[in-house]
Amino acid sequence: MTAPDRPDRPAAHSPAGPAEANPGIGREARPSLAGAGVDGTTGTAVVVAVPPSAGTLPLGWTAAPGEGANRRPLRLLALLGMLSAAAAALQILEAPLPRLVPWLKPGLANALVLFAIVRISPWFAAGIVVFRSLLAGLALGLLFSPAHLLGLAGGLAAAATMTLAVRLGHGWLGLAGISILGAVAHNLAQLGTVGLWAGQALPLWFHLVVMVWLSIPSGLLVAGIAFELFRRTTA
Repeated sequence: MTAPDRPDRPAAHSPAGPAEANPGIGREARPSLAGAGVDGTTGTAVVVAVPPSAGTLPLGWTAAPGEGANRRPLRLLALLGMLSAAAAALQILEAPLPRLVPWLKPGLANALVLFAIVRISPWFAAGIVVFRSLLAGLALGLLFSPAHLLGLAGGLAAAATMTLAVRLGHGWLGLAGISILGAVAHNLAQLGTVGLWAGQALPLWFHLVVMVWLSIPSGLLVAGIAFELFRRTTA
């Protein structure tokens, strides 16, 4: 006698689960530092494009798969406080550095802003700029002073420009390019604000070429810090 035919068993689920059906789920999505990231084993430049698969959610949220959309409000609030405090600390540390132009700074805190734009939300990044400015202004005794307002204007301009670069870059614009654009926007916003206050724009715009050129090393430095943040954090 032959054994009775058994009904076909359902195909066994693979350990990957839903990831097989949707390859985009659960994978890391990290932007790159074009030309600045170097693989320690091969010595070659690491180039990974800003992920075009980053989801666009309501209210302008931009998150890698499995990240910002799943964070709870309390966790987001705690993260906002932590990143704002870290950004304020960077701003305080660079305050005593010598400058070629009085209001020109490296803008290292923009690395955290860029990280927040890509991984969490542009609105979250704008919150970091505002709270960072308030905390640093209080610590340095410059709250609501011209220097404080200049920094706030530059920070918001940089955040807006980097957000547009991430959204419109379509994956071909790496961290270096995005960060340099943010540095240029930061300096232009500060220069324009000073020009409005002083009422003499022409002498100030004379420094424009110098400030744009100085934005390149500043942007590369910020991109390097942001690259390390993305490399050391998991999706």
